[in-house]
Amino acid sequence: MIGLILMTIFLVSDLAHAPALEYFCFGVLVIMLAIALIWRGHEPPPPSRRFRLFRKRDPKETENRLKDRDNV
Repeated sequence: MIGLILMTIFLVSDLAHAPALEYFCFGVLVIMLAIALIWRGHEPPPPSRRFRLFRKRDPKETENRLKDRDNV
C-alpha cells in the first residue's frame, strides 16, 4: 500500500513537471519487498476434508486413522 502511495506521489509530481524520482525508486523497492515477503511466507492450505467419502482412499491415511482410533 505504501509503495503504491509513493508511486502515486511520483506520478503527481511528474504531472506538475517537477518529477521526484526518489518517490518512484522507494515505491518500487517497497512493492518488491512486499511481494517477496508475501511469496516467501505463503503456505498452502491443508487438504480439505470435504467429500472425503467419495475420494479414493490412501492406504497411509487409512492406517493413520485406524491408529488414531485405537489410541483413543
